Amino acid sequence: MNIKSIANTALKKHRYNGVKKGYHGLYKKMLSHISIDTASNMVVCVCGGGVNNWKSKWCKYDNDLSVTSYQIFSRYIGEDINIIPLEILAGIVEPVLTPEPFRAQYGDKNNLGILFQGVAMPETLARNINGACYDKNYAPVDDPLFFIGVNNPEKIILKPSREQSGRGVKLFKYKDGQYIDTEGAVLNQDYLNGAYKQNYLIQEAIKQSPYIASFNPSSVNTLRVATYRSVKTGYINILGAVLRIGSKGKEVDNAHSGGMFVGLDKNNGRVGNKVFDWLGGSATEFNGIDFSKQSFIIPGWDNVCLFAKQVSEKILFGNLIALDIALDENNNPLLIEANVGGFSGWFYQFATGSVFGEFTDEIMEYCWEKYKTTKTSIIIN
Repeated sequence: MNIKSIANTALKKHRYNGVKKGYHGLYKKMLSHISIDTASNMVVCVCGGGVNNWKSKWCKYDNDLSVTSYQIFSRYIGEDINIIPLEILAGIVEPVLTPEPFRAQYGDKNNLGILFQGVAMPETLARNINGACYDKNYAPVDDPLFFIGVNNPEKIILKPSREQSGRGVKLFKYKDGQYIDTEGAVLNQDYLNGAYKQNYLIQEAIKQSPYIASFNPSSVNTLRVATYRSVKTGYINILGAVLRIGSKGKEVDNAHSGGMFVGLDKNNGRVGNKVFDWLGGSATEFNGIDFSKQSFIIPGWDNVCLFAKQVSEKILFGNLIALDIALDENNNPLLIEANVGGFSGWFYQFATGSVFGEFTDEIMEYCWEKYKTTKTSIIIN
């Protein structure tokens, strides 16, 4: 083995260990949040040698693998040998299925209008890209608020184009010739220069499906739909889905901002009977709704799945995608965001089942072989 190969192996190991350390920190938060005693949990969740079968399956990818991820997620979805450790998902699978060089272009929301031409999305009014202002068609403009006085939608959304998890998203309402947020701030150039500076977009707030709004009317409640382009057949498959619901009075539905999520049956869109937070806390009631006593089905579910597949087909360099989809007032799907990289597997392993299910072996065999031969670039200045 030459020095380049040794260095490449060492660097990959270093990066994987960094990912692993981060997820072990997350596991500790989860264990504390949901009060799991791992010793007693082993008796309840992994009796009958389940943990040994699981460990035999996954230790080939990490010979020092902790069973903590199995202890946590088997509590929710049972003794599923396909429960994937999140460190393996992020450290081995994602670098192969969603290569890092292609992630950034999809991570910038200002790119979506170009990358997904013809796909239904919220109406963009203005955008700022690296300090330069443009209209919805990417034509340069001097003033990002040029639309005020010309086109005055009742509500608009201001959001950073390169942030995740709802950070920086603001709702403004039109009143007396200006847009004002819930805290009384007026949207003007000084506000933009102070809070956002650059790389943001302004969109007309969608009028969401009354059915979806019933879960929380103050936020746009989105469907997080995971898709996988098979490495064997090339076909797009729906892996799983959840409905994200904002907390009462909140403007965003993200779990990291106080929202909850509920699993959806990927075959028919039926809503589960429990909601979850991002650390695994669960409840049957949220926003005054008892999910255990009422039956909900996402309207037009077949159209949602078809839409998700059509969007994913446009992403040629990503086999693993998490789409944020809203339903408009007529229950038609709209693309809010395409998450290529940063795949949050905990959504599904809390609420619906193992991340990859029937595709687990196909994916792991492919990714492991590719990962072992992947070369990591080293730049020396």
